[in-house]
Amino acid sequence: MTSPAVFAAVSAVAPVSVVPAVSEDAAVSAVSAAAAVPYTTFGSLRLGRTAQSLVGRLIRFWDAKDIDKNGELLGITFLLLDEKDSVIHGFIPANRVSHYRSSLVPGSIVRLECFEVARVSHMYKVTEHQFVIRFLPSTRMVGVQVVGPVIKTNRFMVRRIGHLQVLANTNLELPDVVGEIRSVQGSDLENNADTSRILVRLLIEPAVTVYVSLRDDAASSFRGFLKVADRSQSVMLVTSVSPKLFGGNLYLNSTQGTRFFFDTGLPEIAEFVSSIGATAAQGYTYVTQEHLESFPPHVEENVGLAASSSGPAMLGNKMDEECASDTPPGESDAQKKRKSGGSE
Repeated sequence: MTSPAVFAAVSAVAPVSVVPAVSEDAAVSAVSAAAAVPYTTFGSLRLGRTAQSLVGRLIRFWDAKDIDKNGELLGITFLLLDEKDSVIHGFIPANRVSHYRSSLVPGSIVRLECFEVARVSHMYKVTEHQFVIRFLPSTRMVGVQVVGPVIKTNRFMVRRIGHLQVLANTNLELPDVVGEIRSVQGSDLENNADTSRILVRLLIEPAVTVYVSLRDDAASSFRGFLKVADRSQSVMLVTSVSPKLFGGNLYLNSTQGTRFFFDTGLPEIAEFVSSIGATAAQGYTYVTQEHLESFPPHVEENVGLAASSSGPAMLGNKMDEECASDTPPGESDAQKKRKSGGSE
């Protein structure tokens, strides 16, 4: 499905408009104002490297690191939302990060061209979409202004207790969850330079409490919230957690993609407050605890690229050939054989 909407470059949106032009690879480029550009919605994307363009709002992004190699940067994972309320995740490999990082502005609307569409891995899914967008050396990202379709500001993959229990210990999804903070346990809780573990007891349904286990960047970020926030801000939405069952209790471990939202205007938070009878103004307690030995260890996991081989590329015109001209590192042997006409 192709939309006839019109897009124009947003000269006022930084830093997209101030990024210097990239020579041959055109990593980030500007477009002339008032240019009519057709694009493909997420539901109509085709596998492979094609001349498809897509438009979406950048809702979140984070560094993907290899914890088995001392946090070596693998790339940047990002989430895009389109006007059909569909979310897809994308990946920028480490060797392309420097070209795009300054242009990743949360909430901005971007148009992507010359990318690869691959199948999502069956593990650690962060969206419900079956595909992932992978950047190539020729990928172009342009900040745009939408005239026509309206794209919402955010969307979440919230799961309730029944679904979380099914997902526990499977590593199939990294869901989002909404709940009311009942207590916070950890050391030096208002020092956001501290990255030691924090346990948050979270009420997610009437009489249903889970433990949110935070460490590293997520623990530091949450301490930053505790440092400045009023404790009456007790209802929060937490993203991309890994559900684990231990000793009959459900633990939601933070990941590299974990973020916190407290805006009572979010539909997901408003719905939770209404359904559980919370007032969004309940205070919670601090439990200062230097060590948390009585709780199971927080085992950090590599969520990696979350993408598998895309299958055959669909090339059919000059633009397709231009988009597919650059072969990214790690191209599969199967793709090489297809190009050479070989078979197994």
